[in-house]
Formats: sequence, structure tokens, C-alpha cells
Amino acid sequence: MFEEVTSDIEGVFYNMSRTVPRFAARRSYRPRAMFAGLGFMLACLAVSAVLATGEGASIAPYVAGAGALVYFIATIAAMIPQTVTFEIAGTTVTPSWRGPISGASIEVGSWVAPGVDASIGLAVYVRGAGGTLRIGLDGHDGEGYAMRGKPTRVVDCTLPKTEAADLLAAFGIERGPAGPLAIPLLRSTQSFGGVARGMAPWLISITLLGVFGIVVGNTEWGEQMLKSPHGQLVMVIVCGGLALAGVVMMIVRGRRVKTPELELRFDDDALRITDVRRGTATQVPWSSVTIEKLKYSVSSRMGTFSMPLMVLGLGDRTLRIGAWDTGLAWPGAPASTWRAPHWLVGAAKWPKLVDALKRHNRM
Repeated sequence: MFEEVTSDIEGVFYNMSRTVPRFAARRSYRPRAMFAGLGFMLACLAVSAVLATGEGASIAPYVAGAGALVYFIATIAAMIPQTVTFEIAGTTVTPSWRGPISGASIEVGSWVAPGVDASIGLAVYVRGAGGTLRIGLDGHDGEGYAMRGKPTRVVDCTLPKTEAADLLAAFGIERGPAGPLAIPLLRSTQSFGGVARGMAPWLISITLLGVFGIVVGNTEWGEQMLKSPHGQLVMVIVCGGLALAGVVMMIVRGRRVKTPELELRFDDDALRITDVRRGTATQVPWSSVTIEKLKYSVSSRMGTFSMPLMVLGLGDRTLRIGAWDTGLAWPGAPASTWRAPHWLVGAAKWPKLVDALKRHNRM
């Protein structure tokens, strides 16, 4: 009798564990390891500074070097991918690498590529008592889901697109019917204009410093200021403040995730271009739409890869559109171009854009 009861209890717990969804995810960045290495390095630097002022000056460089070495190793270790799991039991989500999140609320947003901010998938935000968990769904276009969360460049773990439906269903989020196809266009930061816009705060600061230097060096007021101890202090404060303001503005602008400025929609008789910020739309008849396929090569320390680029002719307007993804390419051997795309499409949306243009006999 006791054995039968024990067997029944074990069966109940087995069935309960089977009903708790568990997902195996990929975790490629562990900030705690990097911060631990940074803390150790700062501690070593403080110890070496104390040693340098006393009798241990000879070993101070070795202590500082050890701290730098540990920080370097910790940074590399923090970027080594690992397999992790998390369980979903009602409103409680329990990751294997941190404490549980209870009373969780769920939002879906866009997961974007750092540096270019083009969408590369979905980000599922799990918020509740215990913190926030960001789960990335690689390559998902988000169609049929309400995108209420803010775009993010960083996620805590990733799942493949094939598991997206199961994950969202486990959170109680059902996919609705897909609406009309819309292709958001994001202004590229990698073109000449994009780089100039990104550096604008620093360029303005340099210009103001130059103007201030000319005024100080060529006016009587400036000569008096240079001769005055208080005036020299004011000059240092002004110059330092302008330089610091430029750096801070660049950092603030760089941390802000950019949002699409244009959107393409495909009507039966025309291609519709919507200015998202102004709320205005322009329709171009399909007979006036032309396509030129090009290849744009990108070189970095990681190597050289090609990205597909199309020059979309819209009558009196032209859009240079590309997809920032190494897995996408035009078939055949399109001509190369040295000019970067001005607009970017998310990797998951690019095939849909190409298919839509083919359906309207533009490719």
C-alpha cells in the first residue's frame, strides 16, 4: 500500500514537471563576469598606487598588470556563449542563471542590431518582482503580435525563430492575423551623412572652441583675460565644459535607439511611401517604380562581407536601401558600389520586400 501511494505521488510530480514549459536558450553575454573583472582591476590599481608611494614601489607595476590581465580574461569569458534554461510556471519565470521573476508582465518589442539599429528579431520583456528578463527571438519579423515594448540592442538570452510560437503561447500571447505588409525604413548610420550626423555634437563643440580661441587671441578682452589668473581659470572651465558637453551629447545620442522614419506599403496600383514622423504619404504608380540591384562590401577587423543593396527609383526620388545581414545576398553577380545605403531594412523584412516587388513585376 505504501509503495502504491509513493508511486502515485511520484507520478503526480512527474506530470506537474511535464506541464511546466522549459526552454533551452543561448546566452552570449554575461555582464557580471566582466564587472567582477573590472572591480578586481580597480582594486589592483588602488593597491599598486599605495605600494608606489611606499616601500613596495618595485612590485606596484606587477600588481597593476595582474589586475589588467584578470580584467582581460574576464571580458573574454563574459562573451563565451553558453546554453541556459528558463522555466515558465504561471506568472513566475525562473532562469537558470539568476533568481526567479514573479508576477511577471509580458511585452513584445523589436530586437535591433547594435550600431545600425536595424531589426534582427523580437525582444520579449519579462518584468516583475525580481527584475527584468529580455529574451531575443532571432529572425522573427513580429507580424501578428502587438509591439508595445521599446526597441532594445541587448537581450539576456536568445531562442531561434522556430520556438517563438511556443514561447509566446506559454506566456499567453497569441498571434493575431497579419495585417497589410509594411516595410519600415531606418536611416543608416554607416553612410557619410549618417556618420556626420552622429558626430555633429562633437563637431559643434570643436567649432565653438575654435571661435572662442580666435576671440580670445585677437581681442583686447581676450588679452586681459589671459593676463588674469581668474581669467585663465575661466578659459579652462569654458574649454573643458564645451569639450565635455560634446562628448556627453555623442554618448546620449549613441545610446538612443533610432526608430524608422519611412514606411513602404504595397497597394494594387501604387507604392505608398509614408513619412512616419510627419504623418504624410506619397503614392507612386507602379509604372514609375524602377529597381537596380547592387552589392555593397563592408570591411572590418572581422573580415569583409557583402550586403544586398537596391536603388529604388520613385519617379523624381531615389532611395538607396540595404539589409545589414551577412546571410542575405542577391543571386548571380550584381555590380558593386562604393556608396553605402542611405536606408536599412531589417533582415527578417528584406525577403518580404523583395517578394512584394516581384509580385508587382518590378524585379
